[in-house]
Amino acid sequence: MSNMQKILDAMKSANAPGGAANNDKENMWRAELDKAGNGYAIIRFLPAKSDDDLPFVKLHDHGFQGPAGKWFIEKCPTTLGLPCPVCEANGPLWNSGRESDKEIVRKRKRRVSYISNVLVVSDPKNPDNEGKVFQFKFGKKIFEKLMDAMSPPVDEKGKLIDPDEVPLNPFDLVEGANFKLKIRKVDGFSNSDKSEFEKPEALANADEIMDQIIDLKAHVDPTTFKDYDTLEAKFNQVVSNKQAPAPRARASDDDEEDDIPFKKEPAVPEPKAKPASKPVKEEAAGEDDDMDYFRNLANSKDD
Repeated sequence: MSNMQKILDAMKSANAPGGAANNDKENMWRAELDKAGNGYAIIRFLPAKSDDDLPFVKLHDHGFQGPAGKWFIEKCPTTLGLPCPVCEANGPLWNSGRESDKEIVRKRKRRVSYISNVLVVSDPKNPDNEGKVFQFKFGKKIFEKLMDAMSPPVDEKGKLIDPDEVPLNPFDLVEGANFKLKIRKVDGFSNSDKSEFEKPEALANADEIMDQIIDLKAHVDPTTFKDYDTLEAKFNQVVSNKQAPAPRARASDDDEEDDIPFKKEPAVPEPKAKPASKPVKEEAAGEDDDMDYFRNLANSKDD
C-alpha cells in the first residue's frame, strides 16, 4: 500500500498544471481503429523498471501549423521546469481580450500526454502484438481512469460510495487488473470514456514480463530537448510568414483527441471547421490547466 500511495501522490502531482511529448515512436503501441472510428484492445499497465522510479512519465509538447503552412512540432521545455518561447508568446495573446488571439493560443498550446509500459493482452487488429510489452502514450481521460481506480470516490465520512470499488493499483503485477480499451467516435472525435478495468488478477510469467519493461526516463532526458534559442528561432520562422492558406487543423490539437492513442485505417477527408458556437466566457471556462498557465505567465511579466 505504501508503494501504491507513492504512485497515487505522484499521479496527483502530475495532474496539476505544469510539467512535451517525446516524438520517439520506437516500441510504441497504439490501438488500431476501423473505418468507422472504433477500436478495442485489452492491455495491462506495468510497474516501473526500478522500484525507485514511477511507472509513468508526464510530457508536454507543441504541435501546430503556422500561417504559411510550416509546422512546429517540438517538445516543450516546461516539462523540465525551463522557459518555453511558445508558452511565453501565448500568454499575452490569451490575455488580450480578443477571441481571435485566444483561438491562436488554442491551436498552439501545450498538449499533455503520459507514457507507461503496458502488456498487450488482446489486440484483435494486430494479434502479433499479444503477449508483448510496449510503451503506451495516452492522455488525460485515461490518466484519470487510472487515478479513479487507485482512489475511488468516498463519502463525507471517508467510506467508499460503492463498496465494490476497492482501491486498485493498476500498475501491480499481482494485484493489478487488465484494462479494456474501448474507442468509439463521438461527435466526430475519438472517445475512450467506455474503457474500464476488469477484476484484479495476477499476471503469469511476471519475471519474463519485468525483463521486457523499458526505462521511461529517456523521454525526459534533458539532452533530447532543444535549447530556448533554437526553439525561439524555429517558432519565429513558423509564425512570421503571413501569406499562403490558413493552417490546416490537426486532429491531435483537440483536447478530445489528445487522449486517444490510436492509428487510423485509410485516412478519411477532414471535416470542415465549424464556427464557434459558445460564448467567449464559456469557452474560456472550458480550457484546461494550460490556459491558467498562460494567464499566470502573462501576469508575472513586468508592464
